[in-house]
Amino acid sequence: MEASRVGARGRNEITLYRHPTGVEGNAAGGPTRNRPLKESIAHARQQFDTVSAQNKELLALAQKVAIETAEPIKQSVTKAFNRVV
Repeated sequence: MEASRVGARGRNEITLYRHPTGVEGNAAGGPTRNRPLKESIAHARQQFDTVSAQNKELLALAQKVAIETAEPIKQSVTKAFNRVV
């Protein structure tokens, strides 16, 4: 097992270990207090990545709609302008 010291002062230090299977715990055998925080951060990161991907898709769709909407207007204006000139 790999051990490390966490904490700044003597009585506040907790010896953490990482079991070869990847399970984290403290010297008393219980889970660390950081686990819920790590899970929360991982979840928030996953949500951020999902929203970022959705925003990219939405932007691409909005650009496509804008181009497809503007094209007939552009053609009409060009046609009208050519009649006048």
